[in-house]
Formats: sequence, structure tokens, C-alpha cells
Amino acid sequence: MVAGETTMTDLLGAVRTMLQAQTQTGEGLYGIRQVKRGVLPPRYQLPTLAILPVSEVYTGYYSGREARLERTLEIHVVARDLRGKQGMYDTETLVDAARDLVRADYRLLNGATARTLDVETGTIHFGESQMGDDLLQDAYFDAIYRCREFLPQPTLVNAVTDNPTGPAVADLVFDHLKASLGSAFREYSLGDIGPRGLWPAMIVSADTVASEPLPGRDLLAGDITVTLQSPVYGASDQTLSGHLESLELVKDALQDTPQWSGRCRSSQIDEIAFTTAPHSKEGLLYETEIAFSYESKANTTS
Repeated sequence: MVAGETTMTDLLGAVRTMLQAQTQTGEGLYGIRQVKRGVLPPRYQLPTLAILPVSEVYTGYYSGREARLERTLEIHVVARDLRGKQGMYDTETLVDAARDLVRADYRLLNGATARTLDVETGTIHFGESQMGDDLLQDAYFDAIYRCREFLPQPTLVNAVTDNPTGPAVADLVFDHLKASLGSAFREYSLGDIGPRGLWPAMIVSADTVASEPLPGRDLLAGDITVTLQSPVYGASDQTLSGHLESLELVKDALQDTPQWSGRCRSSQIDEIAFTTAPHSKEGLLYETEIAFSYESKANTTS
């Protein structure tokens, strides 16, 4: 690995390990009872610290199959509302300490190699939530880590088809992901058809395709969204880790065939958003949306 190279799974684990080490007696986060990755379970120890993935934004692609990206985490400190200045002071002190630690140890060493290149932290926000009869204080901030990623060796073609439709490209993406990933997902859906309740699930949908070439170029631009879903269940750390490990498989499969059997001149992942979504049977799902764009050849003959 080179400096700055990591994955969202590895980054979450490294941040958790770093913050967990600071909960010991005499350290900056002393008093924190639990450091958690992902959604909090229905009941948990207080005060607790939770680390949630928010997004991956690709900021540039370079020679040597290198990509630069910004990975954003949301770091929460949750404590009982003691209905007094002391309660607010405790929460504010802990979240301030967490932000200072993130800034100070942004490299998150893996042996002698830094996992990230830099970090930027956002403003601290304060709110309230409920756990049973207890009113809780929730303070959180964003941590934006700048990282590297190296793409798989691509399969390229010589001829590019004129004017492919969005659904035609989506069909190719869907078939390739299903063939490449197999049992990594229990359900694959194309278009707006929702999952039947087999998890984890993947949905591929074609978004807009430009009707006119890009200015000054004989290319059309289109977008595809790949959505991954898996139940939160008991909100264990392993549930989120499994979801994110599946994401890495999907990213590799999307990036190893950038021309999609000659239907595209090029394609790339632009952004990945991590959220949760309610479900009538499962309660809550981890939901990850991959925004994937491509350029195809426009037919310029009249």
C-alpha cells in the first residue's frame, strides 16, 4: 500500500481504534462507555460515540489508475440530558476532544504507512434524541478524509457504438455485476423493481441520457445509479462492515469494464452516498447509492 490508500471499511475501523484507545483513564475521551461503527442499537451504554459513513466523492483521476477521493464520516457523541449546565458541558467536552483527536491523528498509520493524506473537520452540531424515557444529547461533526484509491486493470475495446440508449447501458452494467458478483448479493433488480425481501440486494437503474452532444464534442453523457441494501438487524459493527465489503466488490466490477462492450467511450464512479432507509418488515436498511456516469459516442451524421 502507498500513503493515503484505504477503503471506507478500513477507515472506519482505524478511526474507531484510535478513538477507543482514548477512552482509558486519563485520556481525552475518558468516560465514553462505547465506541460504535454504524447505526446505534435500540439500547446502548451512555455516553457513547458512534461513527457513521456519509459519502465518498471522487475528486480526480490520474495516471497509473490512481483516483483521489474525499471520504466523509459523521462522528457523534450521545449522552443523557442531565437538564443542566453540567450535562451540556460533559457532552461538549467529549465532542470537542473527539474532534481534536481526529485532527491530531489524521494519518491513522497502518504500520509505517499513512491511511489518509489529510483531514478537515466541520462545525459541531448539537441536538436531542430519545431512548425509552430518557432524553439524550447528541453532538456531532463531519470529518472529511482525503485518500487515494487504485482502480483495477481495465478491459478496453477499439470500437465504440453510436448513440446507445440509457437502458441498453444499464442492461450491460446489470448483467456484468450479476455475473461478476454472483452470490455476494441474494437479489439483483433492474430498473424500478423493488427487492422482494432477499438480502443483501442490488438495484441498477438508468437515469438521464443527454439528447444533445456535449458542447464542442461528439459525446453524449449519461448516468446510472447502483443501489445496495442490507438490513441493519441488531446494529452490530459486523453488519455495517459486511455491507461496506460488498461495496468494494461492486466498485471493482464497475471500474474494470469502463467501455461496457463498446457502448461507452469512458465511464467512472462520481460519488457514493451512505444512508439508511425504513423498511416495513426489516425496520431499517443500510442503503448505499453509487452515482456512475458515462460518455458515449453521438451520431453526428445528418
